[in-house]
Amino acid sequence: MAHQNVSRRATYAPIPPEPSLLERLRTWHARWQMRRRLEDLPLDRLHDMGIDEIDMRTECSKPFWRP
Repeated sequence: MAHQNVSRRATYAPIPPEPSLLERLRTWHARWQMRRRLEDLPLDRLHDMGIDEIDMRTECSKPFWRP
């Protein structure tokens, strides 16, 4: 019985390019702003969004470079 030599190539998703320095700075700034605004919201507004105080404090304690 003859075996056919079938070459199978793995298919991989393309690796996205690294963001440019400007894109990275914009992302970091947006995170920093969002976390500052989140921290300033009253608890009733947070609860309306489904966020409790512990989740808010956890998010706001992250450094701007961490998603």
